[in-house]
Amino acid sequence: LTGLRGKVTLAGEAEALDIASQVLRLLGLKLSPRRLLQEVSKWKNGFSEEALEHPGACQEYCRRLSERKLLDFDDLLLEVLREYERDPDAFPSKPFRQILVDEFQDCNAVQFKLLRYWSKKNGRLFVIGDPDQSVYGFRGSDPACFKRLQEEYPELQAVRLKTNYRSSPEILSCALPVISHNPGGKRELEAFRPPQGAVRFLPCENGLSQGIAIAKEINAMVGGIDMLDAQSCVSSQRETSRDFSEIAILYRTHHEAELLEKCLQRESIPYVVAGREDFLRHDKVRGLTCFFQFLSEPDDLTALAVCLKLLFSCPEDLSESLQRFLSSYQGY
Repeated sequence: LTGLRGKVTLAGEAEALDIASQVLRLLGLKLSPRRLLQEVSKWKNGFSEEALEHPGACQEYCRRLSERKLLDFDDLLLEVLREYERDPDAFPSKPFRQILVDEFQDCNAVQFKLLRYWSKKNGRLFVIGDPDQSVYGFRGSDPACFKRLQEEYPELQAVRLKTNYRSSPEILSCALPVISHNPGGKRELEAFRPPQGAVRFLPCENGLSQGIAIAKEINAMVGGIDMLDAQSCVSSQRETSRDFSEIAILYRTHHEAELLEKCLQRESIPYVVAGREDFLRHDKVRGLTCFFQFLSEPDDLTALAVCLKLLFSCPEDLSESLQRFLSSYQGY
């Protein structure tokens, strides 16, 4: 990438995790590298140091990233924003004919400022979003961005979509009283689908009890896995049994999935997890990607370190010695 301050390299996921691991080892913190990267992202997107759990680790990570002349995705936005704030005329007068933004409720302060700069030249801005679906406040998103947008663009025309094509009337009747407590006035939604049956609410004390309840519920829905379960289902006069292929469990985080899987396995319930494994996250794939990254960018010693670790199981001390040697080698 050719950045605003010269040539820069975008840090890949494997490189960022490796640098985060080095920082955690240096500071002796019992924290996962991904958790540290989340904190760094929060800091770069407007959270104060007081709101961070490990501000020193965040600072050290950023220092090492800069030392290696690497940028992450947050840095890309921040670099462009700094350039606009330094000189708003540094970019073409009309860089975009139209700006279309999806999932606008996830917009944070940095992104909102960039949108304002980009749309200032021609005023053609179109956003789609739902403030009631704003669930990334821990990353800096703020559903108040809709109100700010209306205030800064008084000529903005708002179109409200009231017909829901996904959920049944019963689900909407449960959801509307909940989201109506959010700021922004009364919610109005109409279901396109016909009635599908009552919604059942099962309160659970924790994640484990939730997993057990779900497994037991599935057991009853299919008519029981073993003889005792089957007799119990007949005695309770359950509705017509369903096939496993007709049942789906929606969960929010992979941590929830781990508990659910344990409970399903305990009940001998077959299942398939969809959308969890990412081929590009496999160690061999990440290592090979970093190998080619190092070949194309010999200055990227972090990519070399990740490659040595993931492909060749190179010890940390040997890898660091090699990096120091290459860094000090004249003409490298």
